[in-house]
Amino acid sequence: MSVVQKIILNQARYNLWANQQLLTSVSEIPEDSYRAHAGLIFRSIHGTLNHILVADKIWFARFTENYENYEELSNFLRMSSNVPLAKDATSSHWESFVPDRKELSAKIIEQSNKWINHITSLPSTLDIENKFLTYTNSSGATVKTNALVDYLHVFNHCTHHRGQISAAITGFGYKAPVMDLVYYNIQHDEKPF
Repeated sequence: MSVVQKIILNQARYNLWANQQLLTSVSEIPEDSYRAHAGLIFRSIHGTLNHILVADKIWFARFTENYENYEELSNFLRMSSNVPLAKDATSSHWESFVPDRKELSAKIIEQSNKWINHITSLPSTLDIENKFLTYTNSSGATVKTNALVDYLHVFNHCTHHRGQISAAITGFGYKAPVMDLVYYNIQHDEKPF
């Protein structure tokens, strides 16, 4: 496995761990806070977790070229504009993708594991820095992007939204989880190179 593949695998393993940390904290949040308008672009903690899952599934389809549910996911994404919700909004389209809280958590962990399995199955000779993905994006345009940048984007995207959820958790008066990469690497004695 190349150094680049090891770094990406480290990111995928960290992503799983950080999602587990977050979801453990979220499981302790009462239902009314979990589903409340938290000032997030996807309204609630639940809506933001659904966004993480949808985006992960879309990117995973692009990497694996398994487009079985891609159109459904893209349509869901298109229907969910990023226009800020009114402060008194009582729901968001994002909250409907996986309505059940426990099922959503399980699907996020399942998707996180899929990334690890995908990356560990890559040929050790794969030159990720020079591999490109060509796909139709959610706006219908055909794009060609660098695979290395895209892998890093996928895991950074999750980090970004975990941070938003962490802020919502503290905003509701609960303790946010520790999710820094350095703590994952220390805890797991992970050496990404």
